[in-house]
Amino acid sequence: MGTGWSWGDPNSPLAFDVDLPIAPERATILERRGCDLHPVDATTPDGADYLMSFVWPFHLARHDRLAAALDVLRRHPVTIDRAGASEWLAAQLAEPRPDVLTVVWQSITEQYWPAAESVAVQHIVAHARDRMPLAHVSLEGVPPPIGPAGYDVVAHGAELRVDGRLIGHSTHHGPPIVLPG
Repeated sequence: MGTGWSWGDPNSPLAFDVDLPIAPERATILERRGCDLHPVDATTPDGADYLMSFVWPFHLARHDRLAAALDVLRRHPVTIDRAGASEWLAAQLAEPRPDVLTVVWQSITEQYWPAAESVAVQHIVAHARDRMPLAHVSLEGVPPPIGPAGYDVVAHGAELRVDGRLIGHSTHHGPPIVLPG
C-alpha cells in the first residue's frame, strides 16, 4: 500500500507487497468462515498437498504464497462448512449483526455455479444489505472472447469488485491488482 503502510501481523509468513495510491482503513477481523460443496481440510498434510496439486509447477511465486497461506491456516484454522453458496449465505446472514461490517467474499467460484445459484446469491446479499452493514467483495473471472488462438485469459483476467463496483483487474492466479485508468 505504498511506503510505510502495513496491516496485520508483521511476523506473518504471508505478506502481499503492493503499491496502491490509497491506504485502506484498518479493520479488526472478528470471525472467518466459509463454505464449499466439497471442503478440503487444508490443515492436514493430505489436504495441503491436494491444494498444492492445483498450482502449476512452474508458478513458483504461487507455490510460495500458498505454502505461506497454509502455514497461517495451521496456526489459525477456519471453519469451512459443506454447503452451496446460496444455502450457506442465507443461513449465515439470517441474523443481522448491525454492530459489525459483514464481508461476503468470493473468488473464482461463480464461473462454476449454475445461473440460478448466481441469482440466488445476489438476491440474498441484496436482502441482507437492507438489514445490516454488508460489503460484497468478489474476484471473478470475466469470460474472455475467443480469438484466433483460442481464449485470451491473460488480457481478460479477473475483476475485483466491491458491491458490484469495479476496483481493479488481476490475472486469474493472483497479484498484481491493476487499478482501472
